[in-house]
Amino acid sequence: VVLMDSQGCALYPALLYCDQRSLPQVDKIVDRIPRSDYEATIGNRLVPGTCAVTSMRWLRDEMPGEYAAAQTLGFANTFFVSQLTGASITDPTNAALSGLADIRDPWRWSVELCQALGIEQGYLPEIAETAHAVGKVTPAAGAETGLRAGTPVVVGCGDAVASAFGAGARLGGPAVYSAGSTDCLATVMPGPASGGALVNCAYVGRETWLGIGTTTSSGVSVQWFVREFLSSGDLALMSKLAASSPPGSNRLLYLPYLQGERTPVWDSQARGLFIGLTASTGRSALAR
Repeated sequence: VVLMDSQGCALYPALLYCDQRSLPQVDKIVDRIPRSDYEATIGNRLVPGTCAVTSMRWLRDEMPGEYAAAQTLGFANTFFVSQLTGASITDPTNAALSGLADIRDPWRWSVELCQALGIEQGYLPEIAETAHAVGKVTPAAGAETGLRAGTPVVVGCGDAVASAFGAGARLGGPAVYSAGSTDCLATVMPGPASGGALVNCAYVGRETWLGIGTTTSSGVSVQWFVREFLSSGDLALMSKLAASSPPGSNRLLYLPYLQGERTPVWDSQARGLFIGLTASTGRSALAR
């Protein structure tokens, strides 16, 4: 979530999907709309950060000065499109995870949800198709970036969707696994998944959906271990240590819940654990 002024400049640092500070806003939303009804409408779990409206309401509640000065309450692609073209745009993949769109139609903002949750619809960017050209690089943006003025700009989409699309994910095709700070396992479906186990995200085009299973602190866990356990901060040393501990020899279990967890736990208060420690457990076993 990016809060922007009339010039498209950020008024506050972006709030990421893994940001848990808006947990109190979850309670405020549930006070207005029963959780089961709300989650059935948006087709996704109401969790801080991942459901973007919680971060929007945090900005409204905790940063009233910046919020009052805002012209747009958008997303990463909103910010970049604005900087390049001056237009205020996002796409259905972001809208579907916003908590402000009905799962049956993520190509428009829900007037009812915006009113119920106190988000002024006029703050929200227009929703355009992922591959739709929404403007052209302005002369000013061209001078700053080196891009040719007049180059068409498309709105793009969320990173997991772009990764899946780039890897060739399609209906009836293979699932796609992507690894990073967060890991995602995504599969293309004819419609949103039921049951709440997956994140439902609009896919490229209107015909299909992307079901995403995601763990929040995969690469983050590696980064944490290197920073806190290895004085050199050397990732290669972690790999060397892990290689010296034979697989299965230490009978350790690590739960990577350093920032709460999403699928399938759905607990923003979940915490990480090493289970099976003994007096002989060393850094090599932990690294493995």
